[in-house]
Amino acid sequence: MPFITAAGNHDYGYSNISSRNTNFNKYFPIDKNFQTQKLVREVAQNAEKIPTLENAAFEFTSPHGQKFLFVTLEFAPRDTTLAWAKGVINQDKYKQHKVVVLTHSYMNAKNEHMVKENYAIAEGNYGAGIYQKLVQPSKNIQLVFAGHIGAPDKPKEHVAFRTDTNAGGKKVQQMVFNAQALGGGWYGNGGDGWLRILEFLPDGKTVKVKTFSPFFAISPTTQQHAWRTANYDEFSFVLD
Repeated sequence: MPFITAAGNHDYGYSNISSRNTNFNKYFPIDKNFQTQKLVREVAQNAEKIPTLENAAFEFTSPHGQKFLFVTLEFAPRDTTLAWAKGVINQDKYKQHKVVVLTHSYMNAKNEHMVKENYAIAEGNYGAGIYQKLVQPSKNIQLVFAGHIGAPDKPKEHVAFRTDTNAGGKKVQQMVFNAQALGGGWYGNGGDGWLRILEFLPDGKTVKVKTFSPFFAISPTTQQHAWRTANYDEFSFVLD
């Protein structure tokens, strides 16, 4: 199966990032998964001047014939990275694609774009910068996915969702999902296996969102806890 991975802050350091040096390309090189490699269309250089999947674009056609372009961005992307992504997205060959941006530090649990974080890296854009410089000016970015936030054993603090409108008048659905601090976090089950599952319906517009844990589903004694059904964990939205 193909997969797309976006780099987060822990891919550049553990607690206090002071440089953009990373081993991301060592563990996720472009040839790691031949199925993913088939989808790669554009690759940019990281801060070490190496072309890696930290900043890359992947083209995917759904079983219903809908064309998507997935764009991954490095953690707190530099202005040059956002300019590269904007240039890729604006190419004529992608104008009819639904563009999905994968990044990391984007929104907080109050559904607000993050403005600044205390990382000692130069020229970093967090949620507000990414939105203002890339997402809002676009005409075909319709989805943004991110992670990063969360407080121990508080599921609501690990999620965010908001809808805005891009320069093309299309809705931009923006979602954050994280689970790393749940289940005891680093000192427990490391997130209890929670996954956010999106089902794109054949109408080409409706997307159903569900939240599931195979960790709980695997045992008959815990199966009743395998689906989270709060309104922030199970809902639908519509694409333009």
